[in-house]
Parts: sequence; structure tokens; C-alpha cells
Amino acid sequence: MYMSSIIPARFLIMTAHFVVTITILMARDANVRACLPLKYTDSEYDNKDSQFVVGLGLTLAFILLELVNFLSGVSMFSPMASLLSMLGHSFACIILFYFVFDEWNCDFYWWIFAFSSVVPIFTEAVVLFRILAFKKGL
Repeated sequence: MYMSSIIPARFLIMTAHFVVTITILMARDANVRACLPLKYTDSEYDNKDSQFVVGLGLTLAFILLELVNFLSGVSMFSPMASLLSMLGHSFACIILFYFVFDEWNCDFYWWIFAFSSVVPIFTEAVVLFRILAFKKGL
């Protein structure tokens, strides 16, 4: 009963994080302007915009890798991986809504990225390694 309710919740939370990230990617102008001084050049804007797009692109790539790993069944029944994934992606969904609506500085995104994308993908990598190397999950 426990895992049967965790599996769809984890999938929905990862999908929500994916959708929020795509939304930010499409409407990133206000956040990029928030991390620039009042008077800025086009090259400064382009530099910050490209940094922000790289962060968003990495987030999308990590979520897709995690979804592939999850849907292939590798980490689907790992309770620790599910817990860390759900916590990270839930945190991301909540914080990123504030990030967009309050037009936070785009440099703050890297902290959100570290806790909400790097931790879950690292957990997925550990689970995958343990399954391939030792034939046991996390």
C-alpha cells in the first residue's frame, strides 16, 4: 500500500517541476533583469540570460534523466530515492512559483538548482550504481 501511493505522487511532482521550469524558461526576462544593475548593457543582459538558460536547461535535463530512470523501474521501488526526489521537487515547485511571481534575482536560481535538481539526480545515480554493481537498491 505504501509504495502504491508514492509512485504516482513522485511522478506528478517531477512532472510539476518540469512544467514550472519550462514556464520559467519561456518567461525569464523579469528574473534576468532583476539580477542586473539599473543601467546595464546588452552584453551584460545576454551574459546573465545565457547563464540562466544554462541553469534551466540543466534542470530540464536532470528531470528528464530522473524520469527515464524512474519509469524504467530502476528507482521506482526505492523508498529513500523516492523520498529525496519528492522532497527536492516539491521544494522546487513551491520556491520556483515565488521565484517567478516575485521576480527574484536570477543568481538565486543556482541555490534552488543545487537542492532541487542535483540532490535527486545524485540519488538516482547512486541507486543505479548500486543496482548495476551490487544488485541491490538504496
